[in-house]
Amino acid sequence: MQEDTLYRHILREAWKTTWNYKRFWALGLLAVFWGDLGAYQTFNQALERLPGPGFLAGASSLLLPFAGLNFWQFAVLLGLSFIALAVMAALLVLVTAARGGLIWALAKTASPGRKESIPALLKRGARAFFPLLGIGLLTRLDILLYWFLINPLVAQGPSPLTFTLFLLAFVLVTLLSLILSFLGIYAAVLVILDGHTFLQSLREAFSIFAQHWLVSIELALILYFITLLVGVGVLLAMFALGIPLLLAGSIAVFLNVPALLWVIVAVGAAAYLAALLLIGSAFVTFQYASWVLLFMRLREEGATAKIIRLTSRFGHLLHRKVI
Repeated sequence: MQEDTLYRHILREAWKTTWNYKRFWALGLLAVFWGDLGAYQTFNQALERLPGPGFLAGASSLLLPFAGLNFWQFAVLLGLSFIALAVMAALLVLVTAARGGLIWALAKTASPGRKESIPALLKRGARAFFPLLGIGLLTRLDILLYWFLINPLVAQGPSPLTFTLFLLAFVLVTLLSLILSFLGIYAAVLVILDGHTFLQSLREAFSIFAQHWLVSIELALILYFITLLVGVGVLLAMFALGIPLLLAGSIAVFLNVPALLWVIVAVGAAAYLAALLLIGSAFVTFQYASWVLLFMRLREEGATAKIIRLTSRFGHLLHRKVI
């Protein structure tokens, strides 16, 4: 593969894989709940104000439902709480296994005769549950940093010192968030494909990132802008599809048929939710495919960042003109 076509090749192959293996979309739908794929999400997180550490002061409010209860009421409420925790734990296992299964499936699409079922892929991902869980939690450390470093500075009164500290903390936390995102991507692939432990995957992921950090950032930026374009396209499509429903709803109101209005609203909401889930699962699969393909390329052949190639070409042309 020529260096000039690196990203075009990756994106084209990622889209072909996504389109040809639609059964992977189910895994993509589950994997999206981790929400840490792609460092481009850091660009959004950096612009959002997360709740400050004041949430700790309200943690005691969680105990209020238990106040004033007799023994049986307390036992029932406690039992329901344990059931809720068990359901949450099961969902955590499911989405983590889906992430691992999706990575494995995308990396093995080129293998002839390999066609594993979704349950088999989930089982394969579940085998690496604890390393994947550790990697996922590690990539979420930036949230705590935003909470405990950025928000206290925002809460303080405006002053030159506060602004300077805020700017420094903002830049540092954003950079750390980027690095954690890239490490999480590569480490997860290493855990699934090579069977690395948590620490082994982090060490090798850091080595790959240190050698190819510019390439990683370039792909993250490309996927970020693709995400923006897809978002705008989805909004325009929903607006276009909503016009007939709006007209139908207006007719129902004019005719004073509440039942018809509720049917139109239900159909519109169901169609919107279905379209959102379908597009979201496909796009998450595309994102995973892009990162898995980049990882395989970096480890097998290496790559040169586009900006370095452009700079070297410009320097070569300038050198020729000077001579």
